[in-house]
Amino acid sequence: PICYGSNTMSSCPPSRTLKRLSRHSYISKLQRFQHHPISRDFKILNVDSVDALMQHENSKFLPFYENQCLIDRAKERGQNSTLAFFDWEQIVSGQADKHHDTHPLLIGIVDTKEAYFIVLVKEREPWESQHRQFKQMRSVMPFLSDDESSLLAQGKMLLQWSENNQFCGKCASITELVQESGQSLHRVCPSCKNTVYPRVDPVVITLVVDEKNRRCLLGRKAIFPKGMYSALAGFVEPGESLERAVQREVYEETQILCDRNQIEFVGSQAWPLSNRTAELMIGCLAFIDDADSQTIQTEDELEDAKWFSLDEVEVALAENKRFPAQSSSVGFQIPASYAMAWNLVQTWVTMEKDMDEFSKEKEGFQKSLL
Repeated sequence: PICYGSNTMSSCPPSRTLKRLSRHSYISKLQRFQHHPISRDFKILNVDSVDALMQHENSKFLPFYENQCLIDRAKERGQNSTLAFFDWEQIVSGQADKHHDTHPLLIGIVDTKEAYFIVLVKEREPWESQHRQFKQMRSVMPFLSDDESSLLAQGKMLLQWSENNQFCGKCASITELVQESGQSLHRVCPSCKNTVYPRVDPVVITLVVDEKNRRCLLGRKAIFPKGMYSALAGFVEPGESLERAVQREVYEETQILCDRNQIEFVGSQAWPLSNRTAELMIGCLAFIDDADSQTIQTEDELEDAKWFSLDEVEVALAENKRFPAQSSSVGFQIPASYAMAWNLVQTWVTMEKDMDEFSKEKEGFQKSLL
């Protein structure tokens, strides 16, 4: 088997122990797409079935069309667009006009008051108006609040799972959607009784850090926007640990070897912008001590990969905080702040800056003793 890096135990430098404290102070800010306290317990609203819940006065329905969500521009506050919801009677009207494609799918009950559903529609005209318009999720994400983006993320991923499992994987029969109170959401085959539950696909996304030279490794794929570089990412394979997945992905994409004992977990994030799966991004930092002796080599997976200095990425962070920049003063861009890649870079920069402050304080204290 290929050895992607050392598996032996290694001690953690004191400087990194201090940096860990900085990283933990920042981790609470990495929670995009998971702000909503969502429950699937029908009893909260005193109903005993999803059909009764759909007709509840506090139920709201979000139309979804070809990976696009409906935005109500009439409710804009400043630059913030708001998701457009309909009530049960409007959805029933849409069903009568055959503008629906699937049974509404319960996202959940928020704050014990309002139930939210998502429904796939096959035509856009009946739902759009002067103030309502379907938009790609990626384009509206910077404008949505944390609560709205979290609700949309969970709804979109559940809808995608349901649509991808319309047919039984064992006997090809049409499956039936079952929505019960609690967390029991699944599709079941009436022929062979095969049952499929919502699932997520874990993805490791890693910022490789060269501590000696205070730089990080970023790569770009050919499909990225011009000038865009990001952290290295890939799916976890069956039977792999997260550390092993980090080692393998970094090596496969750049030929850089990582020590598994110098890989640190930073945070996780649901990623609803994939058109294929419900991805769970697992953010990591991989520290390497011998970057000068290793050569970056990109083959099939990446178009390019290179080291970027602390000063360069600090500028890129500021330029891409909310939206991907159209141009950059440092010649490259990184993903916007709702992406895990931005947060990994921000975490590393924060750690380095905190270490600089500590060094200054230490130097000042030593001088005071002279």
